[in-house]
This record gives sequence, structure tokens and C-alpha cells, in this order.
Amino acid sequence: LWLGPQGILLAITLGAFAGIVHSGLALAYKKVRAQDAGKLSHFSIPAGPGFAVGIIAAVFYEFWPFINGGLS
Repeated sequence: LWLGPQGILLAITLGAFAGIVHSGLALAYKKVRAQDAGKLSHFSIPAGPGFAVGIIAAVFYEFWPFINGGLS
């Protein structure tokens, strides 16, 4: 609620992007480590961590003037 409508959209977008990056890195690691990643349909990544990263990034973006020393 503190982020407002634009901040919520930013958090969702950044969270989805973070989830895509995380899943790509995890799939690449699994493929290199096991030499066979298996079927992509059996590979799953939880959405929560990605959206948590998106929310944290949106909070820093929205409240950076307050975090960086106030409105001086």
C-alpha cells in the first residue's frame, strides 16, 4: 500500500523479471552441473523470491530521497 499504484506495477514488473533471471540462471547451473537439464516442463522456480526482490527494489526506488538522507 505504501508504494501506490505505480510502485505496485513497478514491483510486479521487477519481480517477474527477477524470477525470469533466477530461473534462467538456475536452469543453466543445472544443465552445467548435471550435463542434462531434463525437460523444461518439469523445471519449476517459486515466484515468491522474485517478487520479494521486486518489492525491495521498488521500495528503494520510490523512497530513495528519504533513504539517502532526507529532502535536503
